[in-house]
This record gives sequence, structure tokens and C-alpha cells, in this order.
Amino acid sequence: MVAASCATYEWRNPNVPEQLWRRDEADCVGRAAAKVEEEAAREERYGGGGATARDDRGTAREIMMVRFEMKKRQARLVENCMRAKGYGKAEAE
Repeated sequence: MVAASCATYEWRNPNVPEQLWRRDEADCVGRAAAKVEEEAAREERYGGGGATARDDRGTAREIMMVRFEMKKRQARLVENCMRAKGYGKAEAE
């Protein structure tokens, strides 16, 4: 049997003052959100189809899947950005 973990995590960087951690995370979140929106708009505009295509034929399930994929993409972008700034994930206290 595997126990599910309910631990929450936060980004930490021992080389940056703690007061700046949230600012850096907010910066990465903002950049990631803008990038995901830009990618979705480009897919829509150029008829790229796939996971980001939205049209009248789209079902509620397809729309939910698109949103899910966008959230996953944004989370990956935030993680990449934070790691590039020297942060690592640590269990929240």
C-alpha cells in the first residue's frame, strides 16, 4: 500500500534573501502565464489543431483537457524559470 503525500512545497534559494522568494516566483508565474496564452493564441490563429484548438465543435470535455494541458505547461515553465534562478523545491514548514 502506498501512502499519499499531502505535503506542500515552496521554492527556496539559499543565495537570495527570503523576502525576494515570492517576488521571483510571481515573476516566473507571470511569464509562464503569458507564454502559455501566447502559444494558445498562436495555435488558434494558425489552425494548429491539437490540444489547443478551440472551435464550435469542441465539447466540454475537450475544453477541459485543453485547460488541463495549459496548466501543466504553465507549471513546467514556472519550474524551469525558478530552477534557472537557482531555486529548489523544499517542503513547506
